[in-house]
Amino acid sequence: MPNRPLYPNAKPIDGDVLVLCEGDVLGYESELLKLWADRNDLNGRFVKVMACGTADALFGMADAVGRSMPIIVIEDRDFRTPEEAKKECEKKFKNREGRNVAMHGWFAWQRAEIENYFTNDAVLPPIFSSAFDCSEDSVRDAVRSALELLFVAQALEYALYRARKSWTSTDANRALRTETLQWDADGIRAHSAEFVRDKLKERLEKWQNSLHDGTTWEDPMAGQQLLADFDRKCAEWVGLTYDSPVWRRDWACKEVIKHVRMKLTKLKGGWWSLAGTNKAPVSWESMKNDRVRDEHDRFIERTVQPEMVQEVWHQVDSEVKFDLREELDRLAGIIRGV
Repeated sequence: MPNRPLYPNAKPIDGDVLVLCEGDVLGYESELLKLWADRNDLNGRFVKVMACGTADALFGMADAVGRSMPIIVIEDRDFRTPEEAKKECEKKFKNREGRNVAMHGWFAWQRAEIENYFTNDAVLPPIFSSAFDCSEDSVRDAVRSALELLFVAQALEYALYRARKSWTSTDANRALRTETLQWDADGIRAHSAEFVRDKLKERLEKWQNSLHDGTTWEDPMAGQQLLADFDRKCAEWVGLTYDSPVWRRDWACKEVIKHVRMKLTKLKGGWWSLAGTNKAPVSWESMKNDRVRDEHDRFIERTVQPEMVQEVWHQVDSEVKFDLREELDRLAGIIRGV
């Protein structure tokens, strides 16, 4: 049985259950989940959705508010396998539950991130063709351009993500943490400095063994694993076609959608054009730097996003086969049981 909230009168927001997700308050994820919760039959449960920014923040936010109300967490799968993500989510769930958080679920999307569900052919071409006054085939061609342009970048992000996780496992703060106090029948007592030093030395040697082969220093990524991951994904992801399920499932598709926006707005002018350019095509290459490009693209993204969210919801609410519906049905079942 999940923990009951220890301090229900202290909950910071109204609601029967709080769903924590990544992204910001205006992001795809929070907007879609809010729309889904408002329009779905959840046995009268009042569901609040809170965007927490990063995956690391989910862990802290669950601890911060989870003793006052039931919590469900949804995170991106990123560049993990579904099996790896499931195992890590279960570990986080047990950790928070062990700290008396009223956890009712912790899982990852089956696709790499929420944006991946917005790349389906029934969503992206019709919405972008209407928004940018072009044909649906022009949108598909822009996606194909993204697949050709971004496969190396996606392989790099995959390799760096996997490397970072490997480095995290060797974090000295975790590996070298040593107990300095102990409870016994007479109460609490402090370990001596000598005892703590001996324990610290043991942990230090164990930690060093994960970085050192006895003769030379090794990185904690098994030597050439970073390069091997990069090479493998470059080989796997070069030449992916528009219809391939691989990139829609395993890539970070926010970058694909961003490339498509930039490609289409460079072809012709419209509401998306820069101020003072009389609706000229957007000259992305002439902008000062990526910060300026991202600022203008963010305006375009936020303008088109509501229509994309509505269309994804329409797909979820229709009879067509859509893996996101299965995941949201699972979420609904958990909420109804709270």
